Amino acid sequence: MFAPRLFRLRAASLLRGGPVDHGRPAPSGRRLRVLLALLASAWTGLGRSAAQETTELITLELPYPPYRPVEANHYSTRLGSTLRMRYDASLTAIVTDNRNYRPSGHRDADFGLRPTLTVGLFYPVSDRQKLQADVGIGYEWWAGTSDRNRLYIAPNSHLDYTFGLGEVDLRLSNHTASTSEASSRPEFAGGEDTFDIAFQQVANATGLRAFWGGARRISLSGGYRFAINRSLNDQFTSLDRDLHAFEGSAMVRITTPVAAGVSGSYSIFTFSEPTQNDGQSFAVGPHLTWRPIESLSLSALVQHAESWYDQTGSISDRSDFSGTIFNFAANHRLNRFVDHSASVGTSVDSGFGSNYTEDLSVRYALTARLNSRLTSSLGFRYRSISISGPGGDDADLYHLNLGVGLRTSSRSHLGASYAIHTRSARSSDRDYFENRFSLTASYRF
Repeated sequence: MFAPRLFRLRAASLLRGGPVDHGRPAPSGRRLRVLLALLASAWTGLGRSAAQETTELITLELPYPPYRPVEANHYSTRLGSTLRMRYDASLTAIVTDNRNYRPSGHRDADFGLRPTLTVGLFYPVSDRQKLQADVGIGYEWWAGTSDRNRLYIAPNSHLDYTFGLGEVDLRLSNHTASTSEASSRPEFAGGEDTFDIAFQQVANATGLRAFWGGARRISLSGGYRFAINRSLNDQFTSLDRDLHAFEGSAMVRITTPVAAGVSGSYSIFTFSEPTQNDGQSFAVGPHLTWRPIESLSLSALVQHAESWYDQTGSISDRSDFSGTIFNFAANHRLNRFVDHSASVGTSVDSGFGSNYTEDLSVRYALTARLNSRLTSSLGFRYRSISISGPGGDDADLYHLNLGVGLRTSSRSHLGASYAIHTRSARSSDRDYFENRFSLTASYRF
């Protein structure tokens, strides 16, 4: 889902949490902000060869479709001396052979279109005070069913504002997205029902985070986040949720490439309908980063996590979670043409018809620039999930994505991707296999 998870342990989200995750926390000021920008560039998986082009930006997250990274020169329309704007339009055509994620013999093929308009701005008020926003608005249309036709907000639509108070750097962020992909919930499978699945949700997260690196070797960070999930129809309203999260970390630079410390979080979540159980969770544990060479970053995190649930819902699950969660990640620039990353980790998130879902995830991503115009990408993810409560199910999920992008001019791009989604569960009627092909044409005004 696009909503923040209770214990979201992917390396990208961890490294965005503070300057020390680069492995070399800067003491303060300009060095701290430069390291933060470099971290965001390294962990987007989009492959950067010229970091100096992007360090002034707050984030490189690009609203759908993510066919290329945001660069400073993409904000090419100037309004005044400092305010810069960008306008992107794209059209994506999608062909799927399993619209409702059903088992073999019950699959429905479909064809869809997603036109999207993205508007962005970058306003560097001063060296420490900056505003950046990128918002994508589009329409999703499917030939086989009208239940899934809708306006949508593109993933990674955001507004970020950074400013400083003394030696403290602060970042105020708001991220909004909507989705119609039921496969974003690993618990979900269409089964043999004949109705069309209209999984339509919007997620919004607002947060304030502070970074302090004033000491020679010590860096501190902490923040608060409020996130909501809301269904846009009546099929999945039981998942509507509010979440309050408090997060913090302290890191010490042991040597130039090695930093270690502790991080933790505490969350309170409530559901709008009396179906899922409300609850609380916390996680705390050590965190280590190591940059043995300039082109390789390693990260390790091990935490003790607990979540407990009030009996406020109608589901029969009475179980709580207590255990160890972890994440190990590596990001490597093989050469100036190829970047790749890998991670393995566990997480715990609110369930769907149960209290929680345990998730073991293995990821690999590779981006390669074949020449000045042509890029290629490969993404793989394996997930092994375990659902709590009576009748809880176990399942294995695989996702493979192959993509290619062509810069046809300085302003236009073409992209194509082929993806496979599979789910294998103990009950065969909760398996599915999907082939999906996408073709995207985009233009930057």
